[in-house]
Amino acid sequence: GNQVKFDMRTPLESDIPFIYASWLTSYRHEEDKMTNTMYFEKFKKILTSILEKSHVIVACSEEDPEHVYGYIVYEKKDPVIVHYILVKQTFQRLGIGTKLKDQIKDGNNPMVCTFAGFAFTKLKNKWRLTYNPWLR
Repeated sequence: GNQVKFDMRTPLESDIPFIYASWLTSYRHEEDKMTNTMYFEKFKKILTSILEKSHVIVACSEEDPEHVYGYIVYEKKDPVIVHYILVKQTFQRLGIGTKLKDQIKDGNNPMVCTFAGFAFTKLKNKWRLTYNPWLR
């Protein structure tokens, strides 16, 4: 089958620019009513404050831990707050997102999401997600 072997780890310093860039660009189309300048300046500040208070788990290649497949940014609250989850397009539908979620979520407990992108729409019922941007 189409199995990809991957590991989970905490982020490396070298992951941080990728996390910023991929989060900002992948969410851009959700905020299409503001200019690029406004969006990137404002959202970079928002991401910085989120990353300062959050945990990150990175899914990466087993052979090459620097090859990132995806990541999840979350806070251990009750319920768990998921700020963002991203899996690179090439590695989607291989169960990586589910494995990332399973690292932080106990069974079928609800979770709160602070960015409602494509993944939110697709997974809100299956993962019991509610959307609350004010927890960013």
